[in-house]
This record gives sequence, C-alpha cells and structure tokens, in this order.
Amino acid sequence: MLTFGAFPGQFWIKWASFALKMNVSKPSSILFIDQYSSMGGGQVVLLELIATSLDSALSVSLLCPLGGNLEAEILKRFGKRIELINLWQPPLTVGKKNWRDFFLMIAYSIYFFKFYNLIKRHRKIFVNGGRLFFPVALISIFLKRYFFYFVHLDHSKIEKKIIQWILKLKNTSAVFTTSEFVFDRLFNFLPNLFKQKSKLKILQSCLSRRFSKAVFKDKFLKEIEPSRVVVIGRVSPEKGQDIIFRIASHLENVEFHIVGSFDFAKPDFFNNLKQNRAANIFFHEHTTNIQDFVDSNEIQYSLVPSVWEEPFGLVAIESMSMSLITIVRASGGLLEISNKTGALTFKSDEDLITLMNQLFKKSKKDLISLSRQQFENVTSIYSPENFERNFQTMVLDI
Repeated sequence: MLTFGAFPGQFWIKWASFALKMNVSKPSSILFIDQYSSMGGGQVVLLELIATSLDSALSVSLLCPLGGNLEAEILKRFGKRIELINLWQPPLTVGKKNWRDFFLMIAYSIYFFKFYNLIKRHRKIFVNGGRLFFPVALISIFLKRYFFYFVHLDHSKIEKKIIQWILKLKNTSAVFTTSEFVFDRLFNFLPNLFKQKSKLKILQSCLSRRFSKAVFKDKFLKEIEPSRVVVIGRVSPEKGQDIIFRIASHLENVEFHIVGSFDFAKPDFFNNLKQNRAANIFFHEHTTNIQDFVDSNEIQYSLVPSVWEEPFGLVAIESMSMSLITIVRASGGLLEISNKTGALTFKSDEDLITLMNQLFKKSKKDLISLSRQQFENVTSIYSPENFERNFQTMVLDI
C-alpha cells in the first residue's frame, strides 16, 4: 500500500478531496451584493455589471433587499436568468449616524455570517454598497475568493479607514471608485495608501444602455418661447433646487421644470419650495421615462445645481445624452464630467444668471453646435461599451 508518512495514501486523497470541497466555488460564478431595494445611480451601474456578466456566460446571483423597484427592474430586464436572495437591512438613522447605528452595524456584521455558505459557493464577490463592506470583508478573511468593492461616495473618515483595512486584506482583489474625484479623495486621505495603490482602481460609471442608444435631436430647430430648463432628481437641500427660487425672478423669460420625488426625511424643504415658487417654476412627479418628458415638454436645457460634491453625476451625463445643453455646479464629480464633456459650469447664483443670459443670446447655430458637442463627448466617453470592457478586464477575466 502506498503511504505518506504515518498515514496511507488513501487517507491523504480523501483528506485533500474534503479540503477542496470545503473551499470550492463554481468556476464561472459571481455574486453581487447591494444594500438598496430601490433604483439609484449605483443600481443603474449594477444592472450594467449584471448584463456584462451574463453576456460572458457567468452564473449570476444577487443578494439585496427584495420588494422594491430594483427587483422589479431586474426581473423586467433579466427575467429568471439570475438568482435573487433577500437581504434584511438594519433600520439605520437617515443622514448622520450615531452610537446606536454603530452598535447596530456590529450586530448586523454578526448576522451577515448567515450568508457565509452563499458567498463560499461563488468564485467572485462584488460588493456594490459601502454599508456592506465591513461584514463582507470579515467573511473574506476566511475564504479564498476574489473580493471586489465598489465605492460610489466620498465616504466619512471612519469609512475611509475601513476601506484602508480592506485594501490590506489578502483576498481583496480590488477596490474600485466610480470617478477620479472619489479616487483622489480616498487616496489623499490615506497617506500610507501607496502600498496598496495597485488594488485601488477607477471603474468609471457609465450611461445605461437605454441612454447610450439615443440619437442626437436638434432642440433648437424651431423657435420655443419661453426657453425651458429641467432640473432632474430627488428634491432635497443637498441637490440644490432652491437656487431656482433665487434666480427665477431674474430670468422671467425661462420656464424651470423640477422633476423628482421629495426627500421624505426633509419634507419641510419641499413644502417651502412649493409655497414660495414663482409663476415660471413647475413641479412634476418622478418619472421612469424622463426622455418622454423632455421631448413632450420641448425641454432644451438641463441644470444640475447640487450643493454637495457629487461623487459622479449620472443626471448630468444622461441629460447630455438627451441632447440637452447641460449646466452643472463646478464641484466634485460634476466638475470632472464638465472637463471631459464640455458641460457648462457655474459657482454662484450670479454666475448662473450671467451664464444663462449669455446662452439665450447665442445664435441657433451656436446652440446646436454646443448641444451636439456635449452629446458626442458624453456618448463616447461614458458609453456602456467602455465600462463593460474595463469591467471585463479588471474583474471577469481574473
């Protein structure tokens, strides 16, 4: 009988088979993990990640809170081609977190170990939500898998420290940021990060396939009076819609159309805006087909006035893909987008008033040229094809 040391060869074969079985995964499988049940910028990107993975013949699973419009959109687009697993989310405080949230997240990290076997049976794990970084990273210590983390925000100091720890873990394959702005904020905050810089990468967000298929439309082919500006997105102080109410009286020949649901955590902000609106300001409910709204209302311009530093700026690139001349606040990821696409920028109320008055004085030919330039730049730079190619190289081909 063949022996190795004090044990027969058959024993070692069985032991190796058992060890392999305990730490094996499907050779072509990927698990996505998301913290939200509703659609947002991060979830738009998630759908493109899933689509690319399916196109590459991978077995795809998604762990996320079910019952929201994210699940509905996934079923509509992919049917039963992916496995959906429900994830309970703790009731954290909206906005700034407190000590209760801290202890709740510790308890949640322990709870998350119930998904250990689910994670173990996948070769690659892609975490699309900062709240889930820590519990997944804890599990990654015990599993030899490829773990990827997607950073969509300029996180707090404590969260950046957690990301630094994650970068040091052996089984962390990469930490991606959604933009150069987020990358720089993270890299500059952590002076010792250069040791793990090879794991920190940019996976620039993109247009969804629906917007990327748009064709250029001349919004200035006919005379439209008054000029029409759309402001798209959740109505909240951070999104800066209140600037419209300060400048509307200076631009009486302009219609401002605010499209979006209000922030349930701050209803007073929305109510004050509605009560004090001028005659040239109009509110519209959130719509799932903003392209139809833009076309039917003959919108020509889009304004993205966010006060907080947007980590990316999905509304801005979608606006340009709809052939709208787009104006953004010169900060954060919006400024980065402007530098790449030619989106117009402003810093203050006075800047915006001056800029818009200058625009309205331009010839039809100049306006069409500007609109086309923004459209061509954004559909080229932020195409899903570029995004999918980078994701294929940095994640799927590993």
